Amino acid sequence: MKVVLIANSDLGKHGNIGFRTFTVAKEAYKRGYLDRIIVRGNKQNIIPKKYIRYLFPGHRVINLMINFLSIYTLPKVEGFFNALNINLFDAFCKRRIKNCSILHIYADCKKTIRRSHKLGNITIYDSQMAHYAEAPSNKARKELVAKEVYDIIKYADYIVCSSDFVTETYLKHKVPREKLISLPFGVDLDKFTNLKKKNEKVFRCLYVGVLSKRKGIEYLLNAWEQLNLNNSELVFCGRWESNIRNLLNKYRNSKTIKFKGFVNPVEEYQKADIFVFPSLFESSAKAQYEAMASGLPIITTTNAGAPFKNKSAGFIVPIRNSNAIAEKIRILYEDKRLRDRMGQKGREIAETLSWENYGKRMNDIYEKIKISGSKAFKRSGSN
Repeated sequence: MKVVLIANSDLGKHGNIGFRTFTVAKEAYKRGYLDRIIVRGNKQNIIPKKYIRYLFPGHRVINLMINFLSIYTLPKVEGFFNALNINLFDAFCKRRIKNCSILHIYADCKKTIRRSHKLGNITIYDSQMAHYAEAPSNKARKELVAKEVYDIIKYADYIVCSSDFVTETYLKHKVPREKLISLPFGVDLDKFTNLKKKNEKVFRCLYVGVLSKRKGIEYLLNAWEQLNLNNSELVFCGRWESNIRNLLNKYRNSKTIKFKGFVNPVEEYQKADIFVFPSLFESSAKAQYEAMASGLPIITTTNAGAPFKNKSAGFIVPIRNSNAIAEKIRILYEDKRLRDRMGQKGREIAETLSWENYGKRMNDIYEKIKISGSKAFKRSGSN
């Protein structure tokens, strides 16, 4: 069996798609399945360089420059730059692929996926989000993005879904269940540990991630204002997106709300009492896994792809519901035993979701697909 993996990211770099790709590639290399990896850059030294391919000299620099422009200097046209990045990667990647047993791609590259289909490869699309037609964006963009993803779905044999929420959105849009592979993400259990919090009087509510409208930040801020809890603070860790700066600036002088920017979150998890993630649209946010591994009870939403059931490692509330968020924060604020019990349950779940297990599970799936010797569905419209 020959497996090719593709990711528009740095192989092995913690905190991004390149690390997920690395965990799968490392296990494929151990089992003798790895044929090649096509990536933006390389940040690891376990997989020999002979297996790693780049699109063209200077691609990584160009990619990072486009990302920088879209985030920090020209945020109003971020969508244009994001599309430019992926289309550039797709155009060149299409030319680099060849016949293999399985091609597994971690990017929205419809031309590459279609080319793989023509070559007769079994093609696995690793969905980076829930079905884009369900995204909380304006109607025109939603329809455009939905059209793009329909092309990808048509030519991919399998779609990896990282949560029940992702699976449900694809089923809603008539994707056959037999095409969908459920595989939750992993977490670094050595880096994120369940250490006992020091006995402090301040109750800390933590959010980790990009601060944007899609993340539902305004609903958490509204909930916090409703509560007015004694000896408490709400801590945000992550960079700001332009679409929410005006809102966040209103809270800069708040005595109970702290904006720490882009920092290493490990220490912040250890200081916190609970973790809140009010996102409107995700696949399965990695910060939830980190919080669980750190022993924190979680308040999250139905659309955040939580890797636990409601009322086990935390609470799952509807999106855009400040009242529900406030209610659950108050419950955990008043009940330390419940916080401890949910936090312990979260750690137990996280211990089954190591990155090592993630890589093994994906390679087990490769084996099952190869042994079955058939496609997930009878394709139509091939040309």
